[in-house]
Amino acid sequence: MNGPYPSAPRFPLGEKKPSQAEVLGKRVDEQIADVAGRIKVVEERIDTLRSHLELLDGTLVEKHKASTSEIRDLQDSLRSMRADIDEIKEFSERIAKRLEALASKEEVKVLERYIDAWQPLNYITRSELKATLISILKDLGFKIKEK
Repeated sequence: MNGPYPSAPRFPLGEKKPSQAEVLGKRVDEQIADVAGRIKVVEERIDTLRSHLELLDGTLVEKHKASTSEIRDLQDSLRSMRADIDEIKEFSERIAKRLEALASKEEVKVLERYIDAWQPLNYITRSELKATLISILKDLGFKIKEK
């Protein structure tokens, strides 16, 4: 150190000391370059985010189409099931009407008692009666003309 002042940068002979405006201009240029670099980084990030958004948008559109298609399929299935249920209801109503026309258990028991009392299997048919009478009359010696 030479003298009472801190040493100032020394410039080789023939070079001028930069003026304060030049130093400020250099700083401004550095700051502008720094801001421009930062802006470039921000723009790159925005471009990256934009591409991510486009990818997400495309994916969402595809998922929406798939979901819409599935909902339509489910609605078609639901309509088909409702039609099947209506058909089953109609069928069960027809069965119920036919069952109403059938005899009840009590009515069948009453008929069973009448049949047991009459014992229709013990009755003789006309042809059996005729054959039996002819055989009896022949045994008794009557002459019968056969047709």
